[in-house]
Amino acid sequence: MIRDPGRYQLDPRRTYYNVDDYVYRVDPDTGAVLDIIGGIAQLAK
Repeated sequence: MIRDPGRYQLDPRRTYYNVDDYVYRVDPDTGAVLDIIGGIAQLAK
């Protein structure tokens, strides 16, 4: 889980996971993947 999504310019009200260097937005209730955001290295720029 990404604890500080604002660090990557992501919405802090959403739930994100970093898996294999990709960021996924996930529904916190169902665990369903809602979006594939992209590589964590791309977001850190």
